[in-house]
Amino acid sequence: MEQLKISEIAEAVSGKLVTGNPEITVNSISTDTRSLCHGNLFIALIGKNYDAHKFINDGILKVAKCMIVSKLDNINLNNSELPCIIHVANTQQSLGDLAKYYRNKINPKVIAITGSNGKTTTKEMVYSIFSKYADVLSSSGNLNNLIGLPLTLFQLTGKHKYCIVELGISFKGEMDKLAGISIPDTGIITNIGKTHLEFLNDEETVFNEKKKIVTLLSSGKTGIINNDDKYLQSLVKEKPGCNLLTFGVINLFSDVTAQNIKVTAAGTEFDVISGKYKINGHINLNIFGEYNVYNALAAITAGLSERIDFSIIKAGIETFNPPKMRNEVKQLSGNINIINDAYNSNPSSMAGSLSWFFNYATGSRKIVVLGDMMELGKYSSAEHSRLGDFINENGRNKIAKIYLLGEEIKQTGKRIKNIPCEYFTGQDELINRLKPELVPDTIFFFKASRGIGMDKVVDRLQ
Repeated sequence: MEQLKISEIAEAVSGKLVTGNPEITVNSISTDTRSLCHGNLFIALIGKNYDAHKFINDGILKVAKCMIVSKLDNINLNNSELPCIIHVANTQQSLGDLAKYYRNKINPKVIAITGSNGKTTTKEMVYSIFSKYADVLSSSGNLNNLIGLPLTLFQLTGKHKYCIVELGISFKGEMDKLAGISIPDTGIITNIGKTHLEFLNDEETVFNEKKKIVTLLSSGKTGIINNDDKYLQSLVKEKPGCNLLTFGVINLFSDVTAQNIKVTAAGTEFDVISGKYKINGHINLNIFGEYNVYNALAAITAGLSERIDFSIIKAGIETFNPPKMRNEVKQLSGNINIINDAYNSNPSSMAGSLSWFFNYATGSRKIVVLGDMMELGKYSSAEHSRLGDFINENGRNKIAKIYLLGEEIKQTGKRIKNIPCEYFTGQDELINRLKPELVPDTIFFFKASRGIGMDKVVDRLQ
């Protein structure tokens, strides 16, 4: 982070400097007292189950160089050793306002990515391409919400030409705020599916919220969408004010397409063709699944829109490796392989991953370990039942056993026929049952929503 004066911080957040020298500067920001370092600007956030103001004590006051607070009750303003204190009405709003100010001050090109599936993988693919072309900052992990996004933007420095961020939403109105903070130059939508239905109710609402990453873009900026997605196709007819680019596998009239796709146990290869950019090249992905072709096309289209040479795009996408817990392959002795796809799960991502595993994964014994798909609200029981039907139709005679963990996934087990299936409510019992299955030439596939903790099961098996 570059230096910021206290005076410009106070102005950016529409706050009042209660105490301290407005000319001093800070170059780091923290929202967590546990990781606060000497000289930080500390922003005291208030959440559903916490209030950082309660942790402001003499130790914090001595470490922080400046604090943004909405409560002054437990601060002795007569203390001559106080750091700079900026008083605001809402500290989370101030976090976003300051991030927006700082983003505009550094002024990189911001590429923002959303979608029901593939956001993080696409973000990492975009980074893999653009980092071979220029200095790039990319959000780490899934820092994609109203706290994580600002913390990513604060990592920008003057050297960064591009900033790649992921925008994740759970509630109506979040995309307006996230786009308002990051102010994208390019907005990418990977797809629309059954995610966060507990809060967004249905796919139509998911679409109406996520499409804002494109519809809010002004003239001269670029929107990139999946032209095979039934919801996103409507944006082509809607003709938003930005420059709209499309990618697809089925719709060959898209600006960038993939053809001659070959999925293997080792990865995926395809031809990328674009009449618009006069490209006809071949790509070898180090990641399995046809659904990842769409993620790659989104990243390739982003590179082409910035006029990056195709040789650089090809080198970037072909050296991409999946993030942790997303199709992550772990090899154990005895030719035992574990595919850890346990970062998150929803009906469409579950179906796509299982399709690959059923048809292309190599191993004499295939074992599937699944957990709940969370945040489906009133649709949860029906979607878990549909998953059981999907497994019956597509997995019979292709897998040896299925193990299930969670509450909702019980509905899946009730529908599975003619495939050995066991259900567990606790991790310990599941792990004890899986250990005898660690025999040579076995391949395991793990997938669940993160809240189930399936990653911990995988870790304890190794």
